[in-house]
Amino acid sequence: MPNIQFASRTEAGLLRPDNQDCVYAAQTPGYVLFAVADGMGGHNGGQVASSVAIEQLVASIAQSHADGQDPIDTVRIGIAAANRAVYHMAQENDALFGMGSTLSLMYGAAGQWVTGHVGDSRIYRLHQNHFLKVTSDHTMVQEMVEKGEITEEESRVHPHRNWLRRAVGIDVWVKADLSSFDIDTQDRWLICSDGITTHVSDEEIAHTMQLQLPVQAACDALAELCLARGARDNLSIVYIAPPPTVIG
Repeated sequence: MPNIQFASRTEAGLLRPDNQDCVYAAQTPGYVLFAVADGMGGHNGGQVASSVAIEQLVASIAQSHADGQDPIDTVRIGIAAANRAVYHMAQENDALFGMGSTLSLMYGAAGQWVTGHVGDSRIYRLHQNHFLKVTSDHTMVQEMVEKGEITEEESRVHPHRNWLRRAVGIDVWVKADLSSFDIDTQDRWLICSDGITTHVSDEEIAHTMQLQLPVQAACDALAELCLARGARDNLSIVYIAPPPTVIG
């Protein structure tokens, strides 16, 4: 894997009593894995769903990488493993019934980035100063936007904007969106939960990424902006960037 730098931040926000988001960011000698999961299902269920999803994803990715699986298959298998674990736990425990989680991740290996996505957490990419939202929200409101029934601006304040069409753990199987990209060491990437995008626009996220701040400073800038605007939900960010340029 090329030399990269990354940072993360997650917290409950200003109105929620606990944090049901879960974040993972790590680099091994052979691959890197970054993920954000946003749990749902009540006080206990959301926390359990997101943490179990991440735990199973990490274990599955490690095993598939060790087995020499193709990067796309590695991510597909990992999301399926996370889904099964959350689903079966919910079926076996009445207190957790109906729990689920979003899951958005980036796996880097063999010169390739693979993104996997279920739910309404998001992945953004800054490539040659071109900003791209890599993922599409799996929500009823996003479907309304795509059909031209409401505008993007209206979707941000729609009362049902958080109603998910897909989530990890709510059914025995889940359909994930997968994409692959050649690794460009100059790219910048950001993964975040909807606790960020509820308060911070895509334009503001793009501007922050274009500033080329140090990775922790970029995470903190977006989190603090969200907090300043009320932070009604848990908020999580993972930011990935090239290493700083050494001059002299």
